[in-house]
Amino acid sequence: LKLHWAKRLTWFFYLATLGSFSASFLIKHDRSQITSWAVLAVYLLPLLAFLPGLIFGHPRNQVILCFFILLYFCFAVMNSFAPGLFGQISVAEAIAEGGLFATAMYYARWQGRTNWLAEQATNPSLL
Repeated sequence: LKLHWAKRLTWFFYLATLGSFSASFLIKHDRSQITSWAVLAVYLLPLLAFLPGLIFGHPRNQVILCFFILLYFCFAVMNSFAPGLFGQISVAEAIAEGGLFATAMYYARWQGRTNWLAEQATNPSLL
């Protein structure tokens, strides 16, 4: 049950992170310029690279995502001091990234434990 909810919450925070990135870029940059869309793509593509690992639920992918999201978390915390709507969206972004870090790390831990127990059940000589 913990594994099920950790996976669901990881997906929720992953989508919330992508949404908050998009919202902050739509507020900060001029949407009529092609360069702003290119910057958004460069900002989102590294996170979208983790999508296949999230779909298949690989624990190692979750751990790498956790350490990767720390960079985005640092930028969100620095941007949260900006005045107005951009600062508020940066706070929401930091909360989403913190939630993604915690839930992905718990999911990786519990999925790794489940995989290890399943391996021990099929091959007891490994103990």
